[in-house]
Amino acid sequence: MLRPTTRLILRQPTLLSVRPRLLPSPALQHPILRALHQTPARWDSPFSLEPSPGPQVTGVSGLPEGKEEKEDKRGKREKLIDALANNPAFAAVVSTLLGLSVIFACGGIYMAWYKWSILNKMEVAFQKGYDPALELANLADHVGPEASSTHIARPEQPIIRQIMRGECPGRYFLILGSKGVGKATMMLDAMREIDADRIAVCEAHPDLEVFRLRVGKALNYEFLEDFYGALFQRREPRDAGPLLDIERAMSKLEKVAMRIQQKTGHPIVFVFNNMHLFPNDETGAAVIHQLQHRAEAWAESGIATFVFSSDDFWVFEKMKKNANRLSVVSVYDLPRADSIGALARFRASRFGAADPLLAAPDKGASVLEQVYSIVGGRLSHLSHVARELDPLAAAQRLKEREKAWLLARIGLIGGDMDDDVMDEQKWSSCSWLLLRNLARQRIPGDADSAETDTDADAEAQDGGGEDAGPPLEADPERVPHVSYYKARQLMTRTDFLEPLDHANIIAIDVSHDVRTDSHLLLTACREVVSEEGFDELLEETRDRIDEIEWLNRTREITVHGLIKHAEEEAEKGGGKGKLTLEVRI
Repeated sequence: MLRPTTRLILRQPTLLSVRPRLLPSPALQHPILRALHQTPARWDSPFSLEPSPGPQVTGVSGLPEGKEEKEDKRGKREKLIDALANNPAFAAVVSTLLGLSVIFACGGIYMAWYKWSILNKMEVAFQKGYDPALELANLADHVGPEASSTHIARPEQPIIRQIMRGECPGRYFLILGSKGVGKATMMLDAMREIDADRIAVCEAHPDLEVFRLRVGKALNYEFLEDFYGALFQRREPRDAGPLLDIERAMSKLEKVAMRIQQKTGHPIVFVFNNMHLFPNDETGAAVIHQLQHRAEAWAESGIATFVFSSDDFWVFEKMKKNANRLSVVSVYDLPRADSIGALARFRASRFGAADPLLAAPDKGASVLEQVYSIVGGRLSHLSHVARELDPLAAAQRLKEREKAWLLARIGLIGGDMDDDVMDEQKWSSCSWLLLRNLARQRIPGDADSAETDTDADAEAQDGGGEDAGPPLEADPERVPHVSYYKARQLMTRTDFLEPLDHANIIAIDVSHDVRTDSHLLLTACREVVSEEGFDELLEETRDRIDEIEWLNRTREITVHGLIKHAEEEAEKGGGKGKLTLEVRI
């Protein structure tokens, strides 16, 4: 008896088509039981799931034609989806695209939020009580005397108050005055009255990188330094330079100014203090013109008022070229009555009832008059001497200090100077030509009234010349001055006025009048000019300068053996010779 054989055919199922596989009968799974059967083992079963072949019928379909096409398309689509779903490369691409989409969406949301936060932070800079300059001023008032007792109301205070309150739209302003006249004090007082509402203050600096940081501090703007997107940039925003960073800040400020003007109906006020600290070159001029361009445009639209403050005249010269809506506010020293009143208030806030001058009122008034005749109406000088027990002695010391500083800057050497210092002495001699004229003026503004000899000056100093008035004891209110044109003639140079103004030796106002920087400096100049031998020293210095310049322009030629050669030529010619000398340089 033959043992039945079992034939097993295995086919690996595919992903696209899976056919049902017949399993062997239970008997085949157990060989012992299968041995008792007499029929051969079969894999095929009459209960197979596959349809049995039947008669072929043509032209008849089980499904409608349209539905059959849809089923085919759906089957193909399902096959494609299954193939892509099982493809690792496609899964990686989809994951990457989804990740990048999330990153870009989050980045766009962060960018929108960051720009919104920048404008909000800059708007906070113009809210009440925010300005750092006002905070420092308030701290100084808490440490020292109260502002109401020390800050003097000046004639220019009303216009400064209107500017700070935003009541002067359509213009921008340049506050021009010498150092120590009270420009910054007036602006801080006006800011304190309205609690710095809609006001920001920025201090200038010679280094533009430092100035960029100060602009950012005043506007509460970080110049994209707190922007997380900078982590993916190849270079930082500050690499473009401070001018471009300032332009970015101005672009943001324009939006904030429009927003504040729509809310309050008043323009913002942006103050740039000490503009003379910028370098007087192409870089400094570029910064001034950049700010002035914004000031012109925003003043015309009424959204912002720029206020510039400067001690030097060259800032006005740079701005005058492109100025259409510029208004200049000149600040001078206090007159006599206000100066003496300021001295009394300063001493009252410092000493109170313990003031030694209050013991003898008549003597105290005389002392204050003498102090005023020495230091004049400059607030910084009045504040300095008023806080001393003996203000007259303090004024004398201040005058001696100013005189020593002046001689150290432009002191004359005389006829014994070396040629290496010729340029420095040229500047000093030309400066003293102007200062001598201002110190000897009998009529303020009349340069010809100073053309007197030494004897006349000595007679005036001794009490003579009552008709013309003593030039060395002039009233501080009668300030000697000359025009800019006349000053160039007196100095015989056109390039020395600007360095003198920058050194705070002279001051030039908007009317192009040249005067000494302060009455204290004028008093020191009068002492130097009245010294014996000053005119001779000045003339010796100028003569020595002319001599050095003549030596530099002269060339000496030394010829050796010329006479011997002439004699030899004469002997050869029988006593008749002609000498010809040709010199080429």
